[in-house]
Amino acid sequence: MKKKIDKKKVASGIIIFLVLSIMIAIIMVETPMEGFEEFKIIFTIFLIMGVGCLSIMFAFITSIINPDFAYDEREYSEYPEEFKRIYKHLEEKDLARIEDVKFEALKYSKIRTFSFILLTVSIIHLVSFFGYNVGTISSLPFIILFFALAGILLTNKETVQGKWEYEKVFKREIIPELIKQINPNLEYNVTYPIQQKKYLQFYADSTFLLNEYPYKIDTEDYIEGNLDDTMAASIVDINVRNVDPNLVGVDKVIGEFTGLFGVFYDKAIKDEIDLRIRLFSEIENYKMNSFKTGYDKFDKKFKVYDVYGNIVEKLVHDGMFYDLYKIHENYGTYPEIIVKGKYIYIRTYGDKLFEPNLYDKSRGFKPLYEYYAHLKTFLEVSDIIRKYMENI
Repeated sequence: MKKKIDKKKVASGIIIFLVLSIMIAIIMVETPMEGFEEFKIIFTIFLIMGVGCLSIMFAFITSIINPDFAYDEREYSEYPEEFKRIYKHLEEKDLARIEDVKFEALKYSKIRTFSFILLTVSIIHLVSFFGYNVGTISSLPFIILFFALAGILLTNKETVQGKWEYEKVFKREIIPELIKQINPNLEYNVTYPIQQKKYLQFYADSTFLLNEYPYKIDTEDYIEGNLDDTMAASIVDINVRNVDPNLVGVDKVIGEFTGLFGVFYDKAIKDEIDLRIRLFSEIENYKMNSFKTGYDKFDKKFKVYDVYGNIVEKLVHDGMFYDLYKIHENYGTYPEIIVKGKYIYIRTYGDKLFEPNLYDKSRGFKPLYEYYAHLKTFLEVSDIIRKYMENI
C-alpha cells in the first residue's frame, strides 16, 4: 500500500520551524558578538537551517513512518473485505472513555514537548553568550531555562502516567474487540506473568535460537484459545535477548528477536516431523543442509530444513510452499515456521505490536491493520501447515 503524507503533521512541522526561527533570530539580534558581526549572521542562518531540518524530519517521519493513516478510494479497495468490516465495527463502537484519557495524556505531553523546545532555545542562547561575550550575559536565557525545566519536571509524572493509562484503556477496549472479530475463540490478556515461564520453555523447544548463549525474554499481550477440537493456539508479544558471557556492559546483551511468537498444538500431526522454515537473513550460522523448493520466489526469501529429509519433496508437489508465500504477499509479513511433532511454532517480526501511539488516532486504520495482518498470518499459516501435515 502506498503511504500518504499527513498534511496536518507537515503543517505542524512548518509552524514549529517558523516559531523557533523567529525566537532564534530575536535571541541572536540581542546577543552581543563584538567583532564577529558577519559571523553572527552566518551562525544565525545555520541555526535556522538546522531547525528547518529538524522540523522537516519531524513532519515527514511522523506522517509517513507512523501516520494517522490516510487512504484514498483506490488504496482502500485493496484491503481485505474482512478487515474493512472489522474496522467499520470498531469505528461504530462508543469509546468515549478512551478519547477522554487520550486527551488528558496529550495535554501534558504537548506541554512537555514545548518545554523541551524552550530548553533548546535557552541552551542556544547561553552557548552564544558564553562563547562570545561572557561578561554581558542577560537574564533572558535563564528565565527561559527556568520555565523550560519547570515545565519538564512538573509534567513528567503526568505525561508518563497519562501514556500508561491510555495504553491500559486501549488494550482493554480496542485490542480484545479486534481479536474477537478475527476469531471469537481467542481470548486476550494484557499481562499474565505466570505464563512467562511457559513461553520461555516454548521458545527453547522451538529451536529458533541460533546460538548457545543464555537468553532472557519479556512477554505481554497473551492471545490464547482452542481453535477447534484438534488445535490449540498460544500467541504472545515477545522480546528475546541473548546474553554473551564473554562480553561486558551493554554489549553483552544481543538482540535476538522482537515480535509475535505463537505455538499451535495439533494432535493430528505425526510425532516424527521436524521441518524448519527460516528467513535468509537469520540463518547465516545455521549448520544444517537446506532444501530447495523449486519455487523461486519462496527460495529467494526463505530456507527450508527437513531434519529427516523425507517430506519436502511431497510438500513441494502438494503446493504448501506456494500457499505459504501467498500469505507473505497478502499481508507483507515474514513468517518463520518450525514444525516439531505435533507442535507448530511461528514467529513474525514486529516492533511495538498492540502498543498505541499517543499521537495516532485511537482507531487508526494503519496500526489496526498491522495487528490484523500479523494475527491473520499466524492463523492462516497454522491452517496451511495442518492441512498438509495431517496428510503426510
